[in-house]
Amino acid sequence: MNKNDWLDVIVKGFGVCLLVLAIIQLSNIVEGIYSAFLGGFVKAPSDSSESVTNIYAVLRSSLISKGIGSTFRFILYLIAAVNFLRSGSLVKRFMGRADVQESKTQA
Repeated sequence: MNKNDWLDVIVKGFGVCLLVLAIIQLSNIVEGIYSAFLGGFVKAPSDSSESVTNIYAVLRSSLISKGIGSTFRFILYLIAAVNFLRSGSLVKRFMGRADVQESKTQA
């Protein structure tokens, strides 16, 4: 195996790792959706103080933002994983190496 073959193996390995991270984010997305849905029904008790009401509001907003952040991470990991697993052209372009198939078509 030459250097380009090893580079392809490494890029595909990172693609698999990113795909696993994207799958892990799915559980966080479901948790965020469930928390946002449940957070709409859970209210602070009416006779509670202002600090308790603020705690409920902060808890609800943090759970919703966790779901939104997980969604963005899922999309980012999935796009990167697809690029790495298909060709890895983005990584090869950053490293200054042309893809073997691209150089054959240009010649």
